[in-house]
Amino acid sequence: MNGIETAQRRFPVDAVYTHYREINDAVGRIQIMAYNNPASFRANMTRSTWDRLMALDRIKAVKESNGNTAHRANVIAHISERVNVFAGGEHWFLPDSLLGANGIVGIVGPGASQASLTFYDACMARDLDRAVPMHIKYNDLASDITGENEVGRLKACAELGGLQAGPAAMPVRADRCAAQGDARG
Repeated sequence: MNGIETAQRRFPVDAVYTHYREINDAVGRIQIMAYNNPASFRANMTRSTWDRLMALDRIKAVKESNGNTAHRANVIAHISERVNVFAGGEHWFLPDSLLGANGIVGIVGPGASQASLTFYDACMARDLDRAVPMHIKYNDLASDITGENEVGRLKACAELGGLQAGPAAMPVRADRCAAQGDARG
């Protein structure tokens, strides 16, 4: 079970703990994956939050999506021996894996699963000769992804997978094509 706090509300840290404690107490034997994404949920799971969360017996994993590298290093090093840490994207996984993270919830994985698996294996084996060049590509890709460029993302995934997809481009809405007399829409 992935216990996600309700989006678009600002949560005090105590509310985050209470949220996960209530889920922990309600789910029986089901394991919980917490999700730390301060940009979306307006709360951040710090080391002190994790000290409390690790006392809950059902929290077994976290998808860590806080983009602050100091936060990531501090928390991952603190919790990774007791909680499975999943990087919230390939672009975070190399440094996270060096600190104890052992999984990825991929951005690219759905479009280029073999590339993501190759990268995962290289990171887990500490094979920096293979991992670092892929890490750089994933960082370049992550810096270009927005909510408006899904087509560009899929093309970039294909390129990482070894396919020729052409340059990434913003999607063109069908109504704009029709208004311009363009048959592509």
